[in-house]
Amino acid sequence: MPLYLLKLRRQIENAKRRKHKSSETLRQCATELKKLTNNIMKSFDDNVKAGNISSYDSYVLSELLGLLYKHLYADIQEFKEEGVTTMFGDGIYLRCEYEFAERLEKKVEELEERMQEQVQEQVQVQEQVQEQREQMQEQSMIEKFEIAKNLLAQGLSPENIAAAIKISVESVRQLHVTPA
Repeated sequence: MPLYLLKLRRQIENAKRRKHKSSETLRQCATELKKLTNNIMKSFDDNVKAGNISSYDSYVLSELLGLLYKHLYADIQEFKEEGVTTMFGDGIYLRCEYEFAERLEKKVEELEERMQEQVQEQVQVQEQVQEQREQMQEQSMIEKFEIAKNLLAQGLSPENIAAAIKISVESVRQLHVTPA
């Protein structure tokens, strides 16, 4: 590419010297440069898709291509008129924006997946905690009923037992334990 751009530069300089059909030759060179640049940009895209280079590499190469163009051709009016200058500026800017948006979208998807996993983990933990609570409450009630049976067996009143171990009087009465 750089060698071709230098060769094209010579053609442009020769056309300027001749001045005969200079503008027409410069427009042909601009068209040729646009085609070449489009092929190069397509090659960058193909290599990104194939995994040979990263999208960041493609961006850097596009930037370097733009700098080379600016150094060699930015001052040529016919190139500006043919849209070559805009193609480099806008093309690289749009490529950068597209790649940034693409990376941002991937990052958002990754974060959404991680958030979803964390939400699922939190739900599982909450379910486990609830299950533990229920088991502990059940165990606590079993222990309270055992204590209530022992106290009933010792002859205490159901009302006193219910107040002491904080269960209902009806629950204590349902134990049907006869005093010893």
